[in-house]
Amino acid sequence: MAGDLDAVERALVRAGLQAGTVVLDEGREPTAGVRVVMPGIDACAVVRVAPVRRLRDGGWARSSAPDDHEAEPGYVVGFHERPFRTRGHGYQDAAEVVATLHVDEIVATIVGWARWETDWSVTPIVEPARKRLLRLTRLAASRRELADVPVQVRPDPVAEAMLTPDQLTAARHAVQELHPRAVAWNFPRDRVGRNLATGTQVGLVQCAPPTHPSGKGIWWTAVGPRPRSAPGITIELRRLYAGGQAHRWDDVPEFWRTSPGRGRTPEQLWGIADDEDAVRATIERLLAGETADGLSRWGIDLDDGTSRLLQGRPVGFELRRWTDGWVKRATDLLASSAPWLWQRAVEARPRPHRLAGLGGFNPNRRPGLFLGTSRGRTRLSFDPSASPLVLPRHQWERHPDLDLVLAGLLDRDELPYAARAIP
Repeated sequence: MAGDLDAVERALVRAGLQAGTVVLDEGREPTAGVRVVMPGIDACAVVRVAPVRRLRDGGWARSSAPDDHEAEPGYVVGFHERPFRTRGHGYQDAAEVVATLHVDEIVATIVGWARWETDWSVTPIVEPARKRLLRLTRLAASRRELADVPVQVRPDPVAEAMLTPDQLTAARHAVQELHPRAVAWNFPRDRVGRNLATGTQVGLVQCAPPTHPSGKGIWWTAVGPRPRSAPGITIELRRLYAGGQAHRWDDVPEFWRTSPGRGRTPEQLWGIADDEDAVRATIERLLAGETADGLSRWGIDLDDGTSRLLQGRPVGFELRRWTDGWVKRATDLLASSAPWLWQRAVEARPRPHRLAGLGGFNPNRRPGLFLGTSRGRTRLSFDPSASPLVLPRHQWERHPDLDLVLAGLLDRDELPYAARAIP
């Protein structure tokens, strides 16, 4: 009989589910319901008695009109979870809702939901060794072939007029020390690794700070070629929000200036000078798909969402449809990471910064991997956050030249930023 929660509870228990009667507070009057423990983060299914009405397609939906004469006494069952600050607290915030008249449909629905983690899990797959070698071979060829593409400084009188005399003098001095071959060598490549990344901009040095912490400053910026145009790089004065810039070289002047002032070796720039053996072991772990082990060697903690992705499991019931793409993206990103750099990268950043996005849905909820600190430890977390803060790639990702040198595809002496004398 519709409206019999005791019958619902007995049927769920017979199906092997952990069910029990609870009192629900929906912001109106307390009502009774049946709660079933579900796999997930604070996840459960809740069955409650409610009026339902038939839809045109033959299904049922909860009736919200108090005077709905077509409504019948039935049940509404919802899947509730509280993952990663994406939902509120309360039974009204269901990730999925089903209405029905029949107890057996309730049982079938909840039994199906109980398998959601298994049904949506995938096997993380790292890049095969042969495919990786071919990609690195293309990248090494691109390094050599595009190192001498035109790198031109494009003056901008309007932008220069926004600088003070001292700022303008410093900006002109910086661009006079431009090292075109180093700029072209280090400039980001496309996904294939063969061509310069079109439309990409790299902040080189800030010439004028923003007037507000969340505003844009004026930067010398290396700008990649336009799509379907000849390879080349222009150096322009542009307004950039430094906190959201994925490519920034202001702390690695060796990548673009002839007189960087610090004269660090490539090993120092790559962060491997102190313990190259440990770095090699970590890279082997990451490339073998043993990502969690590779990160733990450097004291990196993982939140539950990141741990799930690295195991090939969905991060939550509501977000389960994106599991396949997110697992692949996260695995690829961390396979090219440099966790030995992360502690230094987050020391001066009280807030988590995005490493990279994972793709997906609503631009106001951009899922990604974020690096921050928690209780004094470096922490990698999954968060569907619209935060504009981005960690520059060279501070968390392995420099491509490190992989090329380790693979024997480049010689250290070929690097245009290697062993330059400092005046």
